Amino acid sequence: MGKEEIGNESILLESLPDLKRVHVFEEIDSTSDFAKQLKIGPDELPALIYARRQTKGRGRGSKKWVSNDDSMTFSFLLDPTNLISPNHSSIVWGVALAATLNEIADEGNPFQIKWPNDVMAHKSKVAGILIESVLGDSAKQVVGIGINLQNNSQQLEGESAAADIKAISVREVTGRRANSLELLRQLWFSFVRHSRFALTDLLNEYQKLDYLRSSTVQLQVGDQVVCGEYRGVADDGSLQILVEGEMLQFQSASVLNVSWPSDD
Repeated sequence: MGKEEIGNESILLESLPDLKRVHVFEEIDSTSDFAKQLKIGPDELPALIYARRQTKGRGRGSKKWVSNDDSMTFSFLLDPTNLISPNHSSIVWGVALAATLNEIADEGNPFQIKWPNDVMAHKSKVAGILIESVLGDSAKQVVGIGINLQNNSQQLEGESAAADIKAISVREVTGRRANSLELLRQLWFSFVRHSRFALTDLLNEYQKLDYLRSSTVQLQVGDQVVCGEYRGVADDGSLQILVEGEMLQFQSASVLNVSWPSDD
């Protein structure tokens, strides 16, 4: 069983009754681009756009997301003011996705959140989240998600080269095939549940799943490279690092390299 579990729009609407609108495609360039172009009112949100194959998926910046029949690619179109402060959407979605994937694992929490938008397992990328606003409509937010679900090693080698980071699939981590429809359903319910957390409780959940915890990180910030000791995520979602005794915060940066004391 794989993507065929998703079925058509009616199956998704039945499985996810909170959704007001669903679009399912065999192939599309980008689910997020389609979501941003939808001309629908707030009474038709939240909406889901799901693609069995995506030809021009992307991550942050110029990074690509390779999609095939063994991965999951989809986007939610939301009114974030109905669920959570837009400033904390990335934290909520990161916690929701990592927690959902960890429910599939037999033990422990192999799936962790790498700031700002990746889910990792065994130091390899298993999923990515890209949150974008809709130009000219601040009441709408697009959350694009890609998950390496059943991909084999050969497929993931291509993704690793495209994304410049080692990739791994949920199946490789857990040793079993995941039901894509059930995973999507559990992810949505996890998002709704975590979006109602108090900020302190939400950050506590994030800390438990924090891939960067106890690490030294190297960041690309504009045209500068900054290196320091990771000090967690601030209340506003920014990354904190300690550099020569000074605490610095970054809302936007790329993590170039991560090392832990055990790596020495």
